[in-house]
Amino acid sequence: MKKIFFYIISAIAFITLPLFIAASILSLMLLQPDFHISIIKNLKPIKTFIEAKNFEIESDIKNEIEKKTNISEFKMQYEKIKKDYEEKLSIFNRVNKTEIYEKIEKQIDEIDDLEWEKSKAKFKNKDEFNDFKKLKIKELKKQLKEIEDYREAKEEEIDKAEDEMKSAKKAFEKAEDELKDKKEEARDIVKDREGEFLNELYHDIAKIEPKLTEKFNKLFLESEIKKLISTYINFLTSYQKQKNDGNIYASRIDINEFSSSPSKKIILPPIFINFNVKEENSIEEKNIFSGILVDVIKSTPGLKSPWLMSKIFSMADSWIIEKIANSKLKNLNFNYSSGVLKSEEITISGQKAIVLEKAMMAFSIAKYLPYITIGLMVILTALIIFLSNRSKDGIKNFLVILKISSSLVAIIAITAILISLIPGLWMPEISSNPVIYNFIDRSLTIITIFILGPMAVIFLLLSFIGGVTSKIISKKN
Repeated sequence: MKKIFFYIISAIAFITLPLFIAASILSLMLLQPDFHISIIKNLKPIKTFIEAKNFEIESDIKNEIEKKTNISEFKMQYEKIKKDYEEKLSIFNRVNKTEIYEKIEKQIDEIDDLEWEKSKAKFKNKDEFNDFKKLKIKELKKQLKEIEDYREAKEEEIDKAEDEMKSAKKAFEKAEDELKDKKEEARDIVKDREGEFLNELYHDIAKIEPKLTEKFNKLFLESEIKKLISTYINFLTSYQKQKNDGNIYASRIDINEFSSSPSKKIILPPIFINFNVKEENSIEEKNIFSGILVDVIKSTPGLKSPWLMSKIFSMADSWIIEKIANSKLKNLNFNYSSGVLKSEEITISGQKAIVLEKAMMAFSIAKYLPYITIGLMVILTALIIFLSNRSKDGIKNFLVILKISSSLVAIIAITAILISLIPGLWMPEISSNPVIYNFIDRSLTIITIFILGPMAVIFLLLSFIGGVTSKIISKKN
């Protein structure tokens, strides 16, 4: 009976220990604002933003080219005309035996150009060489005569194929000239907007993105965004407090859900993001985009299109952007004014509130997961020792379980990380915009690495400790 209990407890330890350890690691990471900030930093939002704007510019140029030249549709027509010409040319050459005839003519010319001085090694004397040339040329001319006789007999069929080929060729040459004109017109459009074109921006992005990112991270991400993340982490991990404060309650009537039955409601912390920041040793606040980043651009030498780079950021706090932003955010109860984004009271209800309430319960418990995990480890270790023949055997058995289970989790984590490095593997074509698509794909890879990377390291370490310690115990026995 004791042995059966030992196997049951060992199986429970094998399954629950890695799960609780993994959950503890995950909770420790997710409940730290710095973890989220690190992920955002590695996503390089400034670079992605510039590339997105760059894609917009490129799309504008392509749209202008398409509008003025209709080149894409014409290319399809051109390919059809080209294919028709190639098919008719092939038919004519086959019926006319053009290739065979030209090949024979080429052979005649080559033999006719042969010189005795260069061919002495192959013939006994000059007379034999001359006889060979005459005989070979005669044979080849006979073949030409046979083709000419064939052409005369098939004259009507050949003429028809030739007329069709010439007509197709004329249409092809006309289409080719038209395509050439359209390409030239497209080049002129690109040339007119040369300062906005892709290659120049790629040069500027590579040169200035690190500086912009450094400023953005230090003055905005690590202050405003970190503050907002901290606020929401504190909110999500304090379920009982929020309930006591009246931020989680049941309403008798929910207009949005069209129900008179009690509905769950949760009041979220208001969102407040100030894009106006201060640099070190500065008393003046500047918009992170239109002020700080534009200043960096203007002070960076060697940029090919500094005016365009500045233009991308300079309108961040303009009345035009405010008007556009507020029209988009109106239905979400957000307001953007003078570089400050803020929300009115955010209340969610119904099914969403029920799901969030359960998540808040889970996050509130997650704070204590590391302590629960340590307690579980102590209990399981004690039980395994108790159910073993000797205490040393019990410790060894626990360490072996820890080693094997940790190795399996580490292998799974490392495999998932390696798979996530394959571009586009998990991503369907959810967007025609390659910048957005690549950003989402890169986001999945980075999140996978940031979450599973630490787990892989910790479980490898646990596996190593378990293996080494169990061997030491075995040697002492």
